[in-house]
Amino acid sequence: MPAPEKTSTETELVRDPWLKQFHTKQGTPRSGDVTRYVDFRYSWVDYFEHWEAYYLAREDSADIPVTVHLEFDYPELMLPPGAPEDAKVVDLNGWGNQGYIQQGIPTTKGAHYRLSYWVGFDMHELAKGGKKMAARGYVLDGYSKKELNEKTVTVVHENGTVNSKNKSPKPNWKKTETTFTAQSALTIIRLVDWTGPEKDPGTKRDGIIGADVTGISVRKAGSSDDDDNQDDTGKDREQLRKELEECRKNCQRKADDAYREGRKDAWKDAWKRYKINKGDQ
Repeated sequence: MPAPEKTSTETELVRDPWLKQFHTKQGTPRSGDVTRYVDFRYSWVDYFEHWEAYYLAREDSADIPVTVHLEFDYPELMLPPGAPEDAKVVDLNGWGNQGYIQQGIPTTKGAHYRLSYWVGFDMHELAKGGKKMAARGYVLDGYSKKELNEKTVTVVHENGTVNSKNKSPKPNWKKTETTFTAQSALTIIRLVDWTGPEKDPGTKRDGIIGADVTGISVRKAGSSDDDDNQDDTGKDREQLRKELEECRKNCQRKADDAYREGRKDAWKDAWKRYKINKGDQ
């Protein structure tokens, strides 16, 4: 009997593909069949370990760039095929504005890669009646910011609810793939809400609902464990990962410092405005 062929094991380049690693001190109980979710803001309170969350526009807005769905009543119906039970889902329109998430990954100049991810209809109960939603996947060179992939937009349509007793729309997950050729040692993967801003009639905010995403993966096309583990600069992939993580931590420290300084300035302003002496506190 002939020996079975050796299968090719591809190396996952995305850190935290299922969006499970983050820090938060918040948590809102229940929205339809979403048992618990959290609205991410710009602060030291809410942040991913490996992903960055931003607004598509209105960077100075006090609204929320993305929402993270944490727990589900029916995970087998609300998560995409093959997802781990503890996978999380990001709603790319948190509240009041379209948002996006992105991550820098180490790549080899001239090498070919495949980006894949799942896009679903927003499971928040307010999304019911939204008809259709969309997300766009960008691949950008980490230095020139040049787009490396063709325009890739995934559209998902509303098709009933997860459970007839509640209001969460079915996610109707679609898997999207796009290929690209790296131009340097750093490539940025960005997933953006492409539903289009809609005015909330009550608050007049831009954007009410947005597409859900999870299961984000980048693998070298045809790669295996035997492939060279270095990029075009000669750096080991693990070393690049460490450098990227250190860069993220530095950015977080700067954000924390800015937050603390902002609070100090606010107190100073209050003391001056209301003529409060420090000794009166």
